[in-house]
Amino acid sequence: MTNELSTEFKYDLVDQSTAEFLKQKEFNMREIVGKAYTELGRELKEAQDMLAKNGYGCFRSWIESLGMKKDAVNRLINRYDLIVANCDDQELIEDLPVS
Repeated sequence: MTNELSTEFKYDLVDQSTAEFLKQKEFNMREIVGKAYTELGRELKEAQDMLAKNGYGCFRSWIESLGMKKDAVNRLINRYDLIVANCDDQELIEDLPVS
């Protein structure tokens, strides 16, 4: 993950030690989120493939029953596909937001 943090928080409101602690927490959480996006994409892709393979054609109904929107699901799956196709750059790709 990049060391550059884009945050709205004004770290000058706290002492340097606390600022460094909070920056590390922010970094850690961004890393967790990036990995979670990848895992969600994998789970969705596997479910999509299974439903397509068995000819059910109900993937969209299933994701909507989970409260997920088609476009968001497609972005997660596309992100996962990109990582699989470029596994050497997985960390770099996981740093990217799901836009």
